[in-house]
Amino acid sequence: MSVDETLKDLIITAMGAEKYSLEFYLKAAQIARNDRARRMFENLAVDELHHFIIIIDRFSRRMLAEISKSLGKKGVDFVENTPRASTLARKARNELDVLKLGLEREKMAIQFYQNGMAKVDDTGLKEVFTELLEFEQGHLKILDAEFCHLSGVPHEAEVHTYVRE
Repeated sequence: MSVDETLKDLIITAMGAEKYSLEFYLKAAQIARNDRARRMFENLAVDELHHFIIIIDRFSRRMLAEISKSLGKKGVDFVENTPRASTLARKARNELDVLKLGLEREKMAIQFYQNGMAKVDDTGLKEVFTELLEFEQGHLKILDAEFCHLSGVPHEAEVHTYVRE
C-alpha cells in the first residue's frame, strides 16, 4: 500500500470511527437515567462531532473526493468488524454497561491514533492525530471518573493518601 493510500485509509477510518463514536454517545445519553451521566454522554457526543469536523477541516482540500465518498460509508470503525456503536449501546442494561463500552471505545481510539502516527510521515496527519489522541485520553479519564462515581468506587482524584512515619 502506498503512503498516499495509507494516509487516505487512516483519515477515512478516523472519520468513520468518530462518526460512530458520536452515534454511540448519543445512544448512551438516551439510555442514561442519571442526569449527570446523561450530560456527560451528551458532552462527549459534542466532542466526537468536533473531532469529525477537525478531520474534515484539515483534510477536505487535499482529499475532498475521498472524504465525500466516505461520508455515507458503513462499517468503518477504529477496529475492523466491531459492531456499530449504536448497536452496542442498545444492548447495554444501564449506565455502567454503557460506561464500560465507552471506556473500550476510547481505548480503541487511543490505540488507533498512536498506531496511525507511526504509519505515516505526513506532519499534518500527525498533528491532527496527536490532537485527537489527547482528546481521547481526556475522554478516557472522564469516563473512568464517572464509572467510579456511579459504581461507588473511589476514584484516584478523590482518594487522599497519607504517609505514616
